[in-house]
Amino acid sequence: MINIKRTIRSRRVLLLLSFLLLHFQIRNAAAISTPGNEQSCKARLDQAEEHYYNGELDKSIILVRQCLETTSLNNDESIRAHKILARCYLVKQEIQSAKQNVRLLLQINPDYQPTIEEESPGFVKLVNEVRVERATIEAAQEKAGITPWIWIGAGGAAAAAVIVLVTTGSGGESNNNSSQPLPAPPPLP
Repeated sequence: MINIKRTIRSRRVLLLLSFLLLHFQIRNAAAISTPGNEQSCKARLDQAEEHYYNGELDKSIILVRQCLETTSLNNDESIRAHKILARCYLVKQEIQSAKQNVRLLLQINPDYQPTIEEESPGFVKLVNEVRVERATIEAAQEKAGITPWIWIGAGGAAAAAVIVLVTTGSGGESNNNSSQPLPAPPPLP
């Protein structure tokens, strides 16, 4: 009888704890999407720029990543975030990460053009390099008449051909075993 009461009590406690946990998760999720959090993201970006100018690049990167992960940003904030990340990675000599953030920035605003008055010469050079790389790739694809959909279609056709060859067993080898009957089972004792 005592074990039954303990079991019932422990189930009630677990149920109450589950309810409280769910309540706090819902409350936190609602806090992320509130307009006040948008303001905190702007404050995080301000703070990230401050860290960047103080040479605290890792702190700056962390703040910007938090901002990008927790909220949906408008285009201006996204551009600002990727610009900060690109600058940080450029200073850290992580050129591929810097280029990736410039690519993302240019996806949002293809007409973005930094000036020497606003940005460092290295950043302006990086943006121009990414822009040239992008134009070169697009021109090569256009010249060859190859679009990503053609590559996807060709890959799908090749995969289908391999599957057909493997499943039918006609991969170029003679398959003499398929015409021979199976051996008789051994006699029972």
